[in-house]
Amino acid sequence: MTFDQLFAFLSVSRTKNYSATAKLLHLAQPAVTSRIKNLESELGTTLFQRFDGTLELTPAGRKLFDYAQKIVDLVQQAKVDVGQHSDEITIGATSTLAVHFVPKILGLLYERTERTKFIIRQGRSMNLLNLVLEGNLDMALMNNRIEHPDIVITELPESLRIVLVASADHPILAESNITIDVVRKYKLMQTQKRQGFWKFVDNRLKQYNVGLEADITVDNMEIAKEILLQTSFLTFMPYLSIEKELERGVLTCVYVENFPVLEFPIYLIHHQRSDKSRNVQLTRSLLGVTE
Repeated sequence: MTFDQLFAFLSVSRTKNYSATAKLLHLAQPAVTSRIKNLESELGTTLFQRFDGTLELTPAGRKLFDYAQKIVDLVQQAKVDVGQHSDEITIGATSTLAVHFVPKILGLLYERTERTKFIIRQGRSMNLLNLVLEGNLDMALMNNRIEHPDIVITELPESLRIVLVASADHPILAESNITIDVVRKYKLMQTQKRQGFWKFVDNRLKQYNVGLEADITVDNMEIAKEILLQTSFLTFMPYLSIEKELERGVLTCVYVENFPVLEFPIYLIHHQRSDKSRNVQLTRSLLGVTE
């Protein structure tokens, strides 16, 4: 009987569905099924039965649930308590924040801590959530607000500003009045299609009845920057990701008349058990969280 098996068992108990649990735990569905089957094999009993299309706990499953919850709680609490004396801080972040926001945090933390090792893990929001729940991350940064009863989620004072970007010599800059109709005359590049911020941009634009179809999609921010430098494409990018290029004067922000300001919230999450931990409190303080 392993922690992963019990964690999967508890998750299935709540979702009542293997595929939903797989998505929640960022696992393939066969992996979740295998953990449950192996647990049932070891215990010599059936833990779930199908009822009306959902998985319901059997009497044996209900009895195991209480024990499993206590075991998982104890393991997570042990990680928090032992972590109080650790010289290691583990931070997770989604890809954009890992590259363009986490370095700022590390700089602040490094000045306030001595002999501390930092471990940075990049991943998708749901994967990071599970790593925090399992006690394998002290905290995580993401742009999606994911609610969970065991998680404390805080919106940071600082947000991720999204701007329209072009090369410094782009012909659009010669326009006397840059409106959304002017922007439509130029080709648009979509960066990192899977990134949450692009979906956010698309949804915000639709709120203002603005539809911008991308002519090209690039899954790498640095490649996208090179394309901007060599062509007349436009794209939306996090401001933090182009600060160096702005300083060098090779890229510029394009300000569009009557265009909505695109601010993408940044959330810090941690397990409620670690709410008073030194690492979490220090990080929250340095990021301007006063509550």
